[in-house]
Amino acid sequence: LPLSSIPFPVTPLTTKVRNYAATRLPSPHLNHAYRTYFLGQAMVMQQFPEWREHYTDEAYLCAALLHGVGICGPAKSTRMSAEIAAGVSAWGILRGCGAEIALAEAVVESVVRQRDGEDRVFNPQDWGTDGKVPILCQILQMGMWLDNVGYLSEWIDMRTVEEVVERYPRLGWCYVLAEAMEREGREKPWGSVTKIGKEEWGMRVRGNKCMERYE
Repeated sequence: LPLSSIPFPVTPLTTKVRNYAATRLPSPHLNHAYRTYFLGQAMVMQQFPEWREHYTDEAYLCAALLHGVGICGPAKSTRMSAEIAAGVSAWGILRGCGAEIALAEAVVESVVRQRDGEDRVFNPQDWGTDGKVPILCQILQMGMWLDNVGYLSEWIDMRTVEEVVERYPRLGWCYVLAEAMEREGREKPWGSVTKIGKEEWGMRVRGNKCMERYE
């Protein structure tokens, strides 16, 4: 699946959100946001094309660009867990950029719940059947999980991954993210990252075999 075949929305809203992200996110985090977008879209197009009618590219790009602002942007200084801080920030950013309430709500829901089920990714034996997330959130998770820990790599053509990484280099992403989450655990010992354990989190991210060749 060539990168050129993956839709990329250019609208007044996405232009404003992209400009915000470009000025607030460090390069490794910004590139991760774009990889999350393209990897998630590619997996949907290859595995679940019927999902396409249940979300908009505009909303997904906004979610991908803003899901990390709680770990690296101004919101990281709050006492909230990273994904909650990101959701709160995303609401203000989106509404300030003129987003309709329905889109902003969908994005914030997905950003706040981006780590739902993460313990099952790290511990596959714990997979259960209860609970749901919106499709927009699921796609965000798929892109994140592949980029962060190599999960679901069998759902995507690795040639697509290579093209995405060539356009948006990893810049040592696994090490940048692991250190950021370990810092989150130290500074917010009540935070959601402790559900997995900051040491376990760092070990799994640094051990991303799928992406290590690109680091």
